[in-house]
Amino acid sequence: MSQLIHTMISLVRQKNANRLGDLLLRASMDFTHCDLGVFLLFENNSLIAFQQLLRSRNLDLRKKDADAGQIALYEAAIHLFLKKGTDPIAANNLYDLSAPEYALLKELDSYQKYQSRSLLFFPLVLTNQERAGALLLINSLDDQGRPVPFSAEICQEIHDLADLASVALSNIHYLHDIRLQMNSFVDAMTTAIDERTPYNGNHSRKITGYCLAVCDKINEKYETGEGTDFFDENRREQLRMGALLHDLGKLITPLEIMNKPTRLSAHQSKIENRFKLIRAYQYIDYLEHRQTEEEYEKEIRYLDASWQLIIESNLVTQLKVHSIIPLQILAGKVYCRPSGETLPYLTPHEAECLMIPYGTLTFQERKIMQEHVILTRKLLRQVHFTKDYERVPIFASRHHEFLDGSGYPDHLTGDQLSLEAKILAVADIYDALTAADRPYKDPISREDAFEILQDMADHGKIDPWLVSLLQETELPAG
Repeated sequence: MSQLIHTMISLVRQKNANRLGDLLLRASMDFTHCDLGVFLLFENNSLIAFQQLLRSRNLDLRKKDADAGQIALYEAAIHLFLKKGTDPIAANNLYDLSAPEYALLKELDSYQKYQSRSLLFFPLVLTNQERAGALLLINSLDDQGRPVPFSAEICQEIHDLADLASVALSNIHYLHDIRLQMNSFVDAMTTAIDERTPYNGNHSRKITGYCLAVCDKINEKYETGEGTDFFDENRREQLRMGALLHDLGKLITPLEIMNKPTRLSAHQSKIENRFKLIRAYQYIDYLEHRQTEEEYEKEIRYLDASWQLIIESNLVTQLKVHSIIPLQILAGKVYCRPSGETLPYLTPHEAECLMIPYGTLTFQERKIMQEHVILTRKLLRQVHFTKDYERVPIFASRHHEFLDGSGYPDHLTGDQLSLEAKILAVADIYDALTAADRPYKDPISREDAFEILQDMADHGKIDPWLVSLLQETELPAG
């Protein structure tokens, strides 16, 4: 009885369908002392798992190989049994029976040079009444090793085990469906993120690839005794989801900021039209003798030089030092019409854009861009993550934090950050440096990218060990 209870508990706790089948088959054959047992698992009426065990006259249970033809006969027989309903089926001597399913088993006997007599069949039925598997036991043996009918008491015990296995299998299917649902949600969100702008390309999926490559390197170091961290299947899966969802907040970030290719973007044409207008006003002033020819030519040369300065400053990644003072002078330049109306050469916003130290975003635009991390966290908090995935929102929303606390949005330090968040930070920076689809910068080589990463590690921003692990992966740039 204690062995039966132990088996029941083991069945209910099982989370793998194949191991569940093996446990059920072996326990059932031990309790019934039967000679031959078969377990089959189906999905959408297609066979996905098959196992056959043979005792061979009181010897220990061993796997009995079956070729494709034998498996097909078993599958056909089982499907015929399943058509009879969800109740167990028992037969004392199948050679006294002529139904098609028994004919198939007799044909199997000739294949396997075996003689089936007594039989027990149990369908495994999920809670939604879907038939997901079957247990077939053949030839219960007496003390002399002779085939005898299965007793009523044994039939009930195995019926109870099969029912428990059905419940466990239902739970396995339910957990599998939850994972599929979660993964489909993540895939849909990842596609939405990456497809929203052509400049994001496959960023989320590339980041995920880099993270998992580092994760695998960490496991390799653990196996060789060079590291203490290890990523089991669940921890690895949570990192994968966190990486895929790390830019979810960009679904809300304005596209004119995300896609801003230059400092001025659409403002360049406005300045060009304004300069044409000022040029025309200057010419009128000259014609109406409010300017001398020398003054007019000087103003036109300044306009031309200023326009050239604007073009150059608009396209650089980093503002040149010698451009700062001329831009500041230009920002204060105003044309005065005879009526007293003034026309600035640059608006305050245009001047701010041109004098951005690095990149294409103003301070306010950069602040809005950085809010995507807060938005990611806010959105993911609205999603119910099961216990297996409860850390995904945390990993996804900390990829811009630095070890020295200078990152954002929470200015966390190294001892407050998980290993997963540190991995994501390194992977995200690497892709930002090497990506070929960013509107505001050209990609840099893998070698240059790792020089920058190493410099950041030397200054306490990111983990140097993780930088070296990523470098070992030999992933392509871009």
